[in-house]
Formats: sequence, C-alpha cells, structure tokens
Amino acid sequence: MNKEKLNKIVESVYKATTSGSMKWSLFNSVFNSDTRHKFEAISSDGITKFYCEVSLSNDLKLDNSPAMLRILNPGMVDDGVYLHSPDYPTIKLIQNWIYINHVQTGLKIVNQDNVMDDILRGIDVSEYRDKKIETILGENSIKNEEKKSLLKKLFGK
Repeated sequence: MNKEKLNKIVESVYKATTSGSMKWSLFNSVFNSDTRHKFEAISSDGITKFYCEVSLSNDLKLDNSPAMLRILNPGMVDDGVYLHSPDYPTIKLIQNWIYINHVQTGLKIVNQDNVMDDILRGIDVSEYRDKKIETILGENSIKNEEKKSLLKKLFGK
C-alpha cells in the first residue's frame, strides 16, 4: 500500500477528529472492559470505518504501548488495513484525543484498598471459626446440643 497516502489519511482523520467533524463512539464489543475501550468512527462517505483501541494501565492512565488504527473499506484489499503508531505517529495523537474526550471523562476512580476491605467484610468466616473451635474442643468431647449451646453463648449463634 502507498504509505504516503495512508499517512495523509491518518492526518486527515486526526484533523477531522480534533475539529469535531469526525465523531468517535464506543464500539459495541465484548472485549471492552475497564482497561480496554474500542472506538469507532465512520467517514462522511458512510462507507469507510475507523477503529482505534484505547488501552489503560492498571492505574487507569493511557497505556504507553503502540497504538493501532484500523481502516475498513470494502474497496481495499482484505477490506482494510491495520496501521501502527511506530509507522504513523499521528495515530497516538488520535488515541490520546479519544482518551481525553471519551474515556477519561467516564472513569470512575475507586480506591482499590476500600474495594478490598469491602470484599474482606463480605467473606463469612464464621464457618471457619466454628470448625476451629470444634477442633480445639475436640469433636468427640462434646455432643451436638452442647456445641450449639456453647457457640450460642460465645457468639450468639
């Protein structure tokens, strides 16, 4: 493929994106997650589609790995082409614009320590505790009714 024309296409996509004439929207994909977002834009001809994925690091910042832009058009060989930011640096600018204007605005930053504390509070340890008490007291040393009575006195159970 003609690299010069592909570079002009990428530059045009960037200019159209930043001017607001090209609209990007979250593509409906099962692969979208908190750290991965696939976006789609359709050119004004209504035929050509562009896809750009925004990947985030664990701290929900834009991942610094190379960016990719997929161009789909039924007239192209194999219906399209994948372009990568090391060869077309403007793709990284497109990805950054999408991150700032679409992804970053919708991020819900949650303190992960608080989430883990909530998980710990949600784990019922009473079963483990009861078995440990039974082990200490000896399973055969007291009858079932006595165990229930003792556990009720100790833990209100």
